[in-house]
Amino acid sequence: MSLVVPVGGTWSAREGHSKWWVPDSPWCQALTRAGHQLLDREDPFFWSTNLDGLTGHNADWEAAGAALRWYCQGKTVEVPVLVGHSHGGSVIAYACARGLRARVVTVGTPVRAELQPIWRQAMVNIPEARHTHIWSDESTGGEWQKWGSLPLPMGFAFTREMPLARDNVYIAGQSHQGLMEVSVWDDQNLWRLIDGSP
Repeated sequence: MSLVVPVGGTWSAREGHSKWWVPDSPWCQALTRAGHQLLDREDPFFWSTNLDGLTGHNADWEAAGAALRWYCQGKTVEVPVLVGHSHGGSVIAYACARGLRARVVTVGTPVRAELQPIWRQAMVNIPEARHTHIWSDESTGGEWQKWGSLPLPMGFAFTREMPLARDNVYIAGQSHQGLMEVSVWDDQNLWRLIDGSP
């Protein structure tokens, strides 16, 4: 059994957006049925979920990362599993870069050039490099991950694979939001990734 902290992405706290990360959501309920538990069901982690990174400054992600580190370190001595969708993964990068030891699953997190040094720092605090990244193609909504992606050396294409992740798991035909659907996690047996299984 793993202690899991879900970290929502940009705008996920706003009205009308999928709140997969709240304790009574279908995703969190399925997580529990899969044999895991939330680090704190009564006091879940949340952050502003504001859009960030447009001007070269990542103040919201960095502040949320500091809050995530404090949140986890104040609640457990165990190594939690952080599951971040979209820029929730950027928040996780900052938390681990600042000293939070955790296993990491990122889902549809944009691969941004300016975050690569942060991810390198973060990997020091991810035991056995247990970072798995789940990504989708350019089906409906896939462009959200592509917009913030890292250009390849020739400058013409973008990658959605996380360069420093131990495993990159490609899910065909899913939208950016669709990656957090319980049916996708069930059909692809993605729950195994929370324990670090390939």
